[in-house]
Amino acid sequence: MNAGFVLSFHASFEDLEKKLSGNWERLSETLVLKKFSEKFESVFVFTRDSKSYQKVLPSNVKHVRLFSRGLFWVFGWLVVLYFVLRYKIRIIYVECGPGLPLVFLVNKLASSKVLLNYDNTLFLTATGVKRSVYKFIEGFLLRFVDYIVVASGEIKEWVRLKGMESKILDFVRKGIITKEFDPKKTKPHPVYKKIRGPVLVFINRLDPVKDPITLIKAYKIAKKEIPNLNLIVCGDGSLKKECERLADENVYFLGWVKNIPSVLKKADIHVMSSVYDASPESLMEAMCMGLPTIATNVGGIPDYLDKKTGILIEPGNPKELAEKIVYLVKHPEIRKKLGKKARKRILENHDLEKNLDMELEFLEKEVNKICFVMLEAGPVFKPGEKESVGGAEFQSYLIGKKLKELGFHVSFLIKDSNQKTEILDGIKLVKVPYSRFNFLFVFWKMLKINADVYYQRTGGFITGLVGLVCWVRRKRFVFHVSNIEQCHQGYPKEKSFLVKWFYRFGIKRANTIIVQTEDQKKELYKNFKLKPIVLPNVIDIPKVSKTKKQGFILWVGSLQKRKRPELFWKLAESLPGYKFYMIGGKEASDLGLEIPRFSNFKFLGFVPLSRIDYYFRNAAVFVNTSLPDKEGFPNTYLQAWSNFTPVVTLEFDPDEIICRYKLGFHSKTFGRLVKDVGLLMKNKKKREGLGRNGRKYVEKNHNINNFIKNYIEVFTG
Repeated sequence: MNAGFVLSFHASFEDLEKKLSGNWERLSETLVLKKFSEKFESVFVFTRDSKSYQKVLPSNVKHVRLFSRGLFWVFGWLVVLYFVLRYKIRIIYVECGPGLPLVFLVNKLASSKVLLNYDNTLFLTATGVKRSVYKFIEGFLLRFVDYIVVASGEIKEWVRLKGMESKILDFVRKGIITKEFDPKKTKPHPVYKKIRGPVLVFINRLDPVKDPITLIKAYKIAKKEIPNLNLIVCGDGSLKKECERLADENVYFLGWVKNIPSVLKKADIHVMSSVYDASPESLMEAMCMGLPTIATNVGGIPDYLDKKTGILIEPGNPKELAEKIVYLVKHPEIRKKLGKKARKRILENHDLEKNLDMELEFLEKEVNKICFVMLEAGPVFKPGEKESVGGAEFQSYLIGKKLKELGFHVSFLIKDSNQKTEILDGIKLVKVPYSRFNFLFVFWKMLKINADVYYQRTGGFITGLVGLVCWVRRKRFVFHVSNIEQCHQGYPKEKSFLVKWFYRFGIKRANTIIVQTEDQKKELYKNFKLKPIVLPNVIDIPKVSKTKKQGFILWVGSLQKRKRPELFWKLAESLPGYKFYMIGGKEASDLGLEIPRFSNFKFLGFVPLSRIDYYFRNAAVFVNTSLPDKEGFPNTYLQAWSNFTPVVTLEFDPDEIICRYKLGFHSKTFGRLVKDVGLLMKNKKKREGLGRNGRKYVEKNHNINNFIKNYIEVFTG
């Protein structure tokens, strides 16, 4: 999976290099790119640089240069869209509001998700017509953002007024690289060698918005009471000459400093005199170094600083600022108390690395909203109802439920005349009254669900429909083969040429095809030249120890011709000395058969899913009589083995695992089936040994907790 990063506020590495004097480690954008490069296969970073900065980036991060402001703002979105479509970028991280033009229409024309780190917005500092224009543009472009991390209450209120509060990720906060600001590990800047007396420090641009003039005026007023007061100014800008003109010999202009922590190390008070500041990193950096701060009560500053961690004042008032400076200089115990609480707040709430980990964990799950298109899966969510559950549906339910437990967004599209959406077991059930005649309605429902991944397990016309949705919307399609028939060109048999063609269309549109056995893998490649992956069927293994069996022979399945239930009846007739239990979800009369009335045979009919384990747990032997070319990997095998019950099959042994792992017997002929079942019923030691083998085999090869990571890799691409 690939990601994109829009470096929008500064818009170029060149600007950042000047500001940081080449200290890339202190740059929050560097940490973001590092984290993304560790999580994603490739990351594309978009800036307006004229030269490449590839050398300072991780090897899998590609620098895409847009050269000029005009190209960046006006045509940049077309460049981003091209890369999104060409390299299948799934997540785009936008640094600040001014980068919004680059994601115009992207999440509408592609399957990408856009996350905006909204810590600055142009209209809040603009005035007049400019403010109105910026406000309109940003409000419009927010429609193309999926998730928003807000840096201040002011920006959060703006997003709320635009009706997009649901996009805000409240659990993530703006942060800094806290490990770079450890006062115990930091050495003081050389400038302190020539300074005597208390020190104020200012770290910001020297421009009207940051208002350094008010600070210098306040410093000069405070100096009347504290003659040995010093001021260190870090930064550059349009007001630098004016500041130098007003300053005295105890004001030190350092420009942009590479090692900011060293400047903060021996300072006494950090000062901010801004007219406006959305979410100042310099404030958090000073707080993290344990410094008390005097700052103006504007923009996002009050979201970080309060009376417990510093002092807030009104902007443009040098007299008030001077009073607070004098107060803190004269009360070192208060400075220490404020600084200690300030550092604690930043470490607990604004550690950028921790916040990025939370963001990425959320995005990994959120960007993979998974829809299981399993029309017959309704009964599995209501196990007490008298409807049988197929193995494919049960498998899909187990995988979906486990993904939901791990934090993924999971929905199931199921067949139901009652179209009211439900939430069961934390999974969203979207219902459709499906038939061949309303397939357009089903198609529309799938489009409306707008999942990132569509999973479908039972082949047929619906496979083509899912493939078409994913092809049109550029979504990921995972098709899971249910039985070996689906690996043949003529599937589905007894259906029209159109249905067969549409099925082939669907599986060829699948990004990943999963098969259950090596035999299925060979057949699929032989007939379709498709390369699937083999993943085992899974089971949530019951926590049971070996228990005393009741000693009956069990058969479980739907009463269909391909299951050949009549052979089990014949087996019961051949072994009159043993009890035989049959569980089936359909009436035998549907097959034109009549259930026998042997004294040793009991037909239990439908048994709810919630009670089926009781019979597997108490059975001595489980018997399978299905046709081999009609099966996939029977879920009943896993249920039997997980309950220490050996399996005797007439013809179906997938990849010969029953014989290879000694999990039961593969009889091959009916005469041999009678002998094998009779042998196990007579030989308790043999029976229990095979049962233990079955349990060990399932725990190692089919435990859902061991294999869910493989399914996650498939779904996340």
